[in-house]
Amino acid sequence: MLLLLALCSSCRLPASDPPRPPTPGGPAAATPSTAASGGWRYVHVGDGGRLWDVVATAPDDIWAVGAKGDAAVLVHYDGRAWRPAELPPDLGAVERQEDLLLGASGRGELWLFRPGLGTRVHHWDGTRWDELRAYPGEASDAQVFAPDDIWLLAAGRRAGHWDGTRWRTFALPVSGAALAARGPDDMWVVGHRRPDPAREEFTQPAAAHWDGRAWRPVATPAYRFPDPAPPEESAFFETAAAGPGRQAWAAGQHTFNGGEGGPDPAVPPPVVTHWNGSAWTAVTVPTQMVCCVLLAPDGTGGALLASTARGVDNTWRLTAAGTPTRLPKARLPASTEPGESPWAVGDIMGMTHVPGTRLVIAVGALHRADGSTWGAVAEFRAPEQPSPVPTAAGNRR
Repeated sequence: MLLLLALCSSCRLPASDPPRPPTPGGPAAATPSTAASGGWRYVHVGDGGRLWDVVATAPDDIWAVGAKGDAAVLVHYDGRAWRPAELPPDLGAVERQEDLLLGASGRGELWLFRPGLGTRVHHWDGTRWDELRAYPGEASDAQVFAPDDIWLLAAGRRAGHWDGTRWRTFALPVSGAALAARGPDDMWVVGHRRPDPAREEFTQPAAAHWDGRAWRPVATPAYRFPDPAPPEESAFFETAAAGPGRQAWAAGQHTFNGGEGGPDPAVPPPVVTHWNGSAWTAVTVPTQMVCCVLLAPDGTGGALLASTARGVDNTWRLTAAGTPTRLPKARLPASTEPGESPWAVGDIMGMTHVPGTRLVIAVGALHRADGSTWGAVAEFRAPEQPSPVPTAAGNRR
């Protein structure tokens, strides 16, 4: 449920691995970049705008949504090329990433959610769009398992569930920011809690698990600055990813209000935690990330960690054992026309794992030196060898 580029490493794949999609082309495609060893590779550049969210059901069924100006844009990869796709009618103007959410319940079964005063629900069945009954809350994330099993995360510690006939609202034990699931009876919501009601700004990361019957809170590591703590200290999760087995990841930020008098502490690394099937454990990633932090499983038990600010320049792979490795920077695509302004930097707005593969797709935007912005897709392929079995790692705390 949660965008930029699709990435691939240059390693060869065993015969049992699903075939690597051909280099996407299609309308307005740029010359793909060459992947740095073990890094990202740009595979598609659109004709302007930016992409915000991405979902995949297979290597030849990947969807991304975004906007050009205030008009929504939907593109689809069919195993051969990225092409514009039909949108539901009457979506209205879109201004921000939160205006559109994607989900998929199977090949060719796409769901588009349009939050507003409520949340409009649109379903593509492979032939046409239908609009279902709207959810009364404003959704911030979505998890789709089937046409009669859809979850939407809403404000006010609430989640809505569609059973094919009606919406039912559930109270959550945490203030939710993101959903991640391995199945309809194994789902996480992550966000924050307020341990001290007298300190409204002081938050700590929080998680709750759905087992098919109820949402139950699960303890997560605490994050504190040493005394004297800076003003308005807060820590929270922004994103989550569920991997094979019972593994899961959650990530966010540990922040404070700087410049309020006295020396400010060093900016801490992002909040990153790993669920090994029985407990959440903190993992130290030696970098700084600002809003917003992104996660995607990599198909080996590990995950990719990135942020929406200069994401392709600061992306990390986390193994199942909790070891972080920084990925090489993506090489920018080659310009296709003489005199074109060169590419300057790329942003990631969303990432997703392609089921049954070690491929991660990211979407977002490439920025030219002249200030123009172009929706882009990149890919990363995790190494062939699976990650080692989790052990007590030195970088855990």
